[in-house]
Amino acid sequence: MTIATLICATIALGACEKRTAKFRVHDKVTVKLTDTRGEVALRQQPFVEDMYFIKVPGKKSALDREHSYWWYYGDEPDWHIEGPYHEDDLVATR
Repeated sequence: MTIATLICATIALGACEKRTAKFRVHDKVTVKLTDTRGEVALRQQPFVEDMYFIKVPGKKSALDREHSYWWYYGDEPDWHIEGPYHEDDLVATR
């Protein structure tokens, strides 16, 4: 009985092991497909894989046709968030 309890405890502790994230918040990364450079702003783990959102320089309104009119004066920052990306889509940069 004692051996069975120890085996169950070992299996339970081994199942709870989490793997470490490839990137952390504020790491500099490059998107492989588009060569876009940015900084990791958020890491989520909705299921098994890690999903990353990156902070990219440039205003979003430059990409968004809805807000690209000359009369649009939004108070937006000089950066925007892109994502989600899988860890295989990103490469660490300096």
